[in-house]
Order: sequence, then C-alpha cells, then structure tokens
Amino acid sequence: GAEYAIFWRWSSEAGVLKAEAWFAHDGTLMEPDVGRSYAHGKGDVGSVWASKGTRLIRDVCAVDIKTFTRLQLACYYRIKSVA
Repeated sequence: GAEYAIFWRWSSEAGVLKAEAWFAHDGTLMEPDVGRSYAHGKGDVGSVWASKGTRLIRDVCAVDIKTFTRLQLACYYRIKSVA
C-alpha cells in the first residue's frame, strides 16, 4: 500500500500543476510539497504530465536529483519507490 499521495491540480491562472492536497500515514510526510508547482515538461511531475504516460522509480535514492527533484525529501523519509 501507499505511504503517501499527492493530488496535483491544473491551475489555469498560473499555467502549472499545483500540489493541492496530500495524504500520509504519519500526517506530515509530504506537507512540504503542498504549494509546490510544476510547469508542463519541467521537473519530475511536469515531465510525466508532458509525456502523457507514467513513470516508476524503483529506488528513488539511487537516482540523480535532476531525475527526481524531491530526492532529498524522499530519502529523508526513507521512501523506496515513487510512481
């Protein structure tokens, strides 16, 4: 099962995806992501959005920060994989 989830919503005013809500078993895990935004094709979230596909990173702490911009946050909370 998932330990956390982030709900991204399109903001037509800003022209970006914004982290609007989150869920975490511990109640605070992804709170730093609320308010974060990604333009189309930019960052990990924006690039998946632009591809209209999906992405699975099996070992998030083994990738370059250019691949997953929230790398430090994920490793701090010992998150293993992200999709």
